[in-house]
Amino acid sequence: MGSDPQYAKYPSLSLAQDIFSLTNPSSADTSRQTSLKKIQDAVTEHKMAPLYRYLAHPTDGILNTSGEGSTRKSSTPGSKKVPGAPSTLKRRPSVSVDFPWDEELYKRLRIENETELESFQKEEEEATEQAGDTEVQAAKGKRAEFWARVGDKDKAIAAYEAVLEKTGVLGTKIDIVLAIIRMGMFFGDRLLVKKEVDRAKTLVDTGGDWDRRNRLKAYQGLYFLTIRSYNLAAPLLLDSLSTFTSYELCSYSSLVVYSVLAGSVSLKRVDFKSKVVDAPEIRAILGDGEEKLAALSGAAASGPGAGDEEMQDASSATPAAASTVVNLTALGTGQAAAQEAEAPIDFTPLAGLVRSLYVGNYQAFFLALAAVEDNFLSQDRYLYEHRGWYVREMRLRGYQQLLQSYRVVGLQSMASDFGISVDFLDRDLAKFIAADRIPCTIDRVNGIIETNRPDDKNKQYADVVKQGDSLITKLQKYGQAICLLHFGSGQFPPTHTAPRSSYRAMSSTSVLRSLNIDNINPHVKEAKYAVRGELAVRSEKYRAQLKKGYPPTPPDESLPFDQVISANIGNPQQLDQKPITFFRQVLSLVEYPPLLENEEVLRNGLGYKQDVIDRARWLLNEVKSVGAYSASQGVPAIRESVARYIERRDGYPSDAANIFLSAGASSGVNTLMNVICAKPETGILVPIPQYPLYTATLAVLNARCVPYYLDESASWGTDLSAIKESYQKAKAEGTDVRAIVIINPGNPTGASLSSSDVRNVLEFAAEEQLVVLADEVYQTNVFIGHFTSFKKGLRDLQKEVPSKYDNLELA
Repeated sequence: MGSDPQYAKYPSLSLAQDIFSLTNPSSADTSRQTSLKKIQDAVTEHKMAPLYRYLAHPTDGILNTSGEGSTRKSSTPGSKKVPGAPSTLKRRPSVSVDFPWDEELYKRLRIENETELESFQKEEEEATEQAGDTEVQAAKGKRAEFWARVGDKDKAIAAYEAVLEKTGVLGTKIDIVLAIIRMGMFFGDRLLVKKEVDRAKTLVDTGGDWDRRNRLKAYQGLYFLTIRSYNLAAPLLLDSLSTFTSYELCSYSSLVVYSVLAGSVSLKRVDFKSKVVDAPEIRAILGDGEEKLAALSGAAASGPGAGDEEMQDASSATPAAASTVVNLTALGTGQAAAQEAEAPIDFTPLAGLVRSLYVGNYQAFFLALAAVEDNFLSQDRYLYEHRGWYVREMRLRGYQQLLQSYRVVGLQSMASDFGISVDFLDRDLAKFIAADRIPCTIDRVNGIIETNRPDDKNKQYADVVKQGDSLITKLQKYGQAICLLHFGSGQFPPTHTAPRSSYRAMSSTSVLRSLNIDNINPHVKEAKYAVRGELAVRSEKYRAQLKKGYPPTPPDESLPFDQVISANIGNPQQLDQKPITFFRQVLSLVEYPPLLENEEVLRNGLGYKQDVIDRARWLLNEVKSVGAYSASQGVPAIRESVARYIERRDGYPSDAANIFLSAGASSGVNTLMNVICAKPETGILVPIPQYPLYTATLAVLNARCVPYYLDESASWGTDLSAIKESYQKAKAEGTDVRAIVIINPGNPTGASLSSSDVRNVLEFAAEEQLVVLADEVYQTNVFIGHFTSFKKGLRDLQKEVPSKYDNLELA
């Protein structure tokens, strides 16, 4: 089992929930008053001077709506705000909060804090002089817990790190990292939480005990919940139910809520039944009287598909009556029984949601979903931010579950099943259909919904036909090749009696050439790539002529210059700009790893720096050999490195699973264009002036370029009115505009878009449901202004207006 957890008492995450409730517009007045009382009591009891200032100060306090909050004595303390507020408190609250500032109380708390710190300092000095390292570490640990208790994030983390640095016991190290994770969760610092969760996982993998492994599951699951990765959170949270001991993280009742919500939205039906519907730990909470008894006695089965034979017909099924209120502390034994008693929770909406979704009672499912939103999603600090997304995904899940069983469904019938109007169902389904989330079409004339999901037999038949067509095509090519070989030698195949004129017409320059300017893809001929066009070809001709020397060789004529400088593309190294040494040295080592066998020669003889050697070793460790094929999406470790860079750049989490590495920007653009351009009427908004990659690619794909002109008078910034004008004109001409290209910083203009320009484009794209293609290749080449990435702009909008921009697609 391992030793008992250390550093688990502070910070109190229940206090962070109270702070959230105090500012939550969805909280009842009685709940706000209760939370306010708890916060005030905690501040006084635990002498939380830093947190008190952070919350209630007249000018700096985040609970102070106007910046001039109520105060019993005027004060002008000059300390800065504590960085990293709880996730919903980084802006001033929209509801009125009466949390008065008491200058005398604050001074008294600070004096008590200083006195306590002096005692820690004295204890540490005495331990240093008279005792051993263990006593010194214990004194430092008390200091770290003190800062966590009073709510000073930065000082608490610094103190924990100081203890961690001198600690040799693995279990203690893990406990310290878990404490830092809780500090991050208290203050809503997701970047810190992600970094420390990864750190804890690394420590646990090196030999962590059983208890700490299980505790980490709950931490990871809750972190994934906060970043809306419910598919990753569900298995971790559900696995934690039977072995839960992380009461410092959340209550068991909260864990049940998180597990059920995550499992309901992300698990496949078979897993949903076995891990949620039939899970003994969940049935003990959400089931009726008999189910609770069976679950608690161990008689309940939870294997895959258990009890399927008893599933009711959707037309007659009704949600099972769930116990109205459950006190979870009465269900546990051992450590759970020793925890602070939890407030009873009404699980009726949650039980109704699970049961109605599983049996297919969709009207009850929608009612339960509304109740879950009111009672759980809107009241919890981890769930609140993603409540709109969750409700939308659960509606989608209900629609998918009903439609997968039918080829044709009546609109009125389906609307009645869900207890909604036909118009609402039509609008709601249309959004999911447009996003390719539901394979169906709506026929309003006939009032039906047709699903176009192929069944297994038809799919197998279509695959066989497709493979057969491919095989026939290959055989035809082989036959043509054989004919050409015989024809080239002046003979026909022995069995071939066709006359010479029956062969396909070929190039006029050679009978054997099957490709000429008249029979190639006409869209390729339309593509224009000016930077590599006629002028570039002519420059190469002149360069070759100059290389021959003087006098010129006939029929060449003398040229009035002796050097050709290519200015058609950005090519600084052709103009003798020194290349960056780091990249080339790293490449030399990964291309020929035996060079790493003598680092002394590399450093002292060849001038290789240690960071070059370290990077090469890391890359070789991750990719093994640069000559080997890698994952289609790119080497995982390199994508993780890119994700960390994006996090540092934008200040928001970045998921490596959403990163695709390509062979240069042009390759990535070409792939995206191929995906988006589904028909000749497809149009893409492209800035003018622009790099010709976009217009050339659209020409080859037989799609339409919709140009919008940049505003030269505004330093080549975007003009939203010009974009809208181009968009409306293209729509009127029958163009299906699917995306908008933004080059930031501009190529060839070099202009960096302002934050307001980025916001305007994103708002327009969201309004018109356009994919945003952000070409940010030159983001480090900013000489005037400041670079703002479109991802940061989108995350800022999503933070300011939750759920409104969740479906905006950005590449």
